[in-house]
Amino acid sequence: MIRTLPDGTRVYEGGMRYKPVPQERRKYRVRRPDDPRAFRVGGEWHLPLQLLPDEERLWPESLRLRD
Repeated sequence: MIRTLPDGTRVYEGGMRYKPVPQERRKYRVRRPDDPRAFRVGGEWHLPLQLLPDEERLWPESLRLRD
């Protein structure tokens, strides 16, 4: 069982204590974007592209198929 003290320190069953380091004091910062759709590829965070729905997409006049 893990107990969390009012100052944020976690106390584990074996007596070990861990106090999370605030973001501004971290040596290696968390670079994950706030967007929940973000995904990580090769150590880099990416956001999905904003695309139009299929119903709103149109082909240019020069590329439309002729009947």
